[in-house]
Amino acid sequence: MVLSISYSAYAQEQKVKVKVYKVWVEKIDGAIVKGFLHSATMESFIVNTDKDLDAPNHITIEPKRISKVTVRRKGKVLVGAAVGLIAGTVAGGLVNQEGSLVDTTGINSLTGATMGLLGTGLGALITSAGKKTIVIYSSLDLYREHLEKLQAYSYVIEK
Repeated sequence: MVLSISYSAYAQEQKVKVKVYKVWVEKIDGAIVKGFLHSATMESFIVNTDKDLDAPNHITIEPKRISKVTVRRKGKVLVGAAVGLIAGTVAGGLVNQEGSLVDTTGINSLTGATMGLLGTGLGALITSAGKKTIVIYSSLDLYREHLEKLQAYSYVIEK
């Protein structure tokens, strides 16, 4: 009984993990607002410009002033770089597994490190290309058409 009470108390303390999307909003005047998509409604598009998602640094943009919105999941480039680093290092190590009469330990390490760096760059490049662009051209009809998708990219912090 004590175990079940402890488990339920622990479960109540768990925080819900929120998917956060980084956005680049190009306004019709050419200005670009960078931040995290807080919310999107028919009346307003709110971007949080601070890394602290609880901070009140919000910029509200009228939908009719938006030219296009580019969205990418926060942290995705870092994960791609890490996967590329591991894959590149493993590939570099496997390339040098052939038997040799000459001691090439230093060369093997250098090749593994080089392949790791190449993998890091390639992984970051591939994941950074995963941005999605939604074109609005200050049209409320296009904004309304994409509103549900934009709301799916927004985060909500409940206290």
